[in-house]
Amino acid sequence: MSKSKPDGRSAPCRRFRRLCQDFASDLGGEESLTAAERALVRQAAAMTMQAEGAQAALLSGDTVDADGMVRLSNASARLLSALGAQRRKRTAPPDVRAYLASKAT
Repeated sequence: MSKSKPDGRSAPCRRFRRLCQDFASDLGGEESLTAAERALVRQAAAMTMQAEGAQAALLSGDTVDADGMVRLSNASARLLSALGAQRRKRTAPPDVRAYLASKAT
């Protein structure tokens, strides 16, 4: 028995499309990607959705396979790394005094 093809309007379909768009945008846009990169973007989006589902289940109090979550996380990180996504160091916001001093000038 096969499931019918999703029509693209469901929340998961919209989330998948949005992740693909965001990942492609981070890499310079859909038009600049090779076919292989587009395939990796789709795979990264699917794995991200699986990880998000596991995280939602965990937060709901459901039993979640911790090893499976770690594997998903690692595989997703490898895919994003293969696409050239890089971890960036976050700059800390200025403290209140520095912020006020910058506004006073």
